[in-house]
Amino acid sequence: MRENAVTLMANAGAAAAVTFMPLYAKEQLHISDSYIGIAVTLYALALFLSSYVFGRAADIQGLRRYILAGLFLSAIALFMHVLVRDVYTLWAVRIFTGVAVGLYPAALVDYVTRRSGKLGQYSAFGSFGFGAGNLAASVLVQYYTGITGAFLMAAAVMFAGFAVALALRPVPEVHHVVPLFPRRLIRRNIHIYAPMLLRHSGATGIWVYWPLFLMSIGADYLWIGIIQFINPLAQFVFMYWFTDRIRTKWLFPVGLLLSSIVMVSFTIATNVWQLLPTQVLLGVAWSCTYVGALRSVTEGAVEKSTVAGLLTSVTSVSQVIGPAISTVMVSATHVYRTEMYIGAAMSMAALLLYLVLRKYAQEDGPVTASSAGTTPPP
Repeated sequence: MRENAVTLMANAGAAAAVTFMPLYAKEQLHISDSYIGIAVTLYALALFLSSYVFGRAADIQGLRRYILAGLFLSAIALFMHVLVRDVYTLWAVRIFTGVAVGLYPAALVDYVTRRSGKLGQYSAFGSFGFGAGNLAASVLVQYYTGITGAFLMAAAVMFAGFAVALALRPVPEVHHVVPLFPRRLIRRNIHIYAPMLLRHSGATGIWVYWPLFLMSIGADYLWIGIIQFINPLAQFVFMYWFTDRIRTKWLFPVGLLLSSIVMVSFTIATNVWQLLPTQVLLGVAWSCTYVGALRSVTEGAVEKSTVAGLLTSVTSVSQVIGPAISTVMVSATHVYRTEMYIGAAMSMAALLLYLVLRKYAQEDGPVTASSAGTTPPP
């Protein structure tokens, strides 16, 4: 389906920039680890605000305009990475990228739920795109173009996703009246949002310096691409064939438990070969965590763009908290593994928080269109 192709290409483009931005900043611009951490935090903050604002806007005004605008602006933002020359232009470009990338995911999730409802399969193609983008960019950088080639490839692939999105088949849309601060939806899903914030803060703290950690244990650009491909490949297999078949209530907590285990396993790796099996387990862990969270918040909800946008906002806030913690810890200790222990502890704490909050989560049941304050399309 076209929507699967769109998310594959969009994630492939975004992934290449996320992976190679820290390497470009450190190796060619000689920007310090602390400033790189700030760049990641600024991107995440922009993504958080954009996901929240435009997820709600898609429920109110319709999906198509936000899908197309987001993909088009994201392609421009990724191209602008080749213009980065110092820390200030780096920060500016990453902020713009965060705003652009936040425009379309919630609307695209809503589109998928209305068209097929197979969020596991849709997520699988997104994960495969992340891995394929990293692998292709790594080969390009290692053998042909240098790091700027990764950014040009990212922009081209993102624009291809925009071109495919122009041909998305229309789906029935219902425009909703959504409050600026959807307290009811947050309360209804707090047992998902709060643990996801905690778990993903720990994880994103690790990813800030992940490419640099890989190089510290002997990886070159190609090995970085291979390692970054195995995790999404495992996600693709597990999401596509299994996550839509497993009961929703089991996916999320199992993902939190596996996340804690895999983050501990990172700390004992001394070479790239030892990381290969951990990447498979990480793929299964994130498949359970993300698809479990996504299904939990969208099943029974009418404001699907809003609740999906809130989930994206939660993961974006975690990309502010996690890198902030990681930047402080790595700057103080100069040891990348420190954040891995912190991430494992935060994942386990997230599981305990989920088990507590699940007992007190508000049982609203399915939300009807009338109770949500919907209005017919103009």
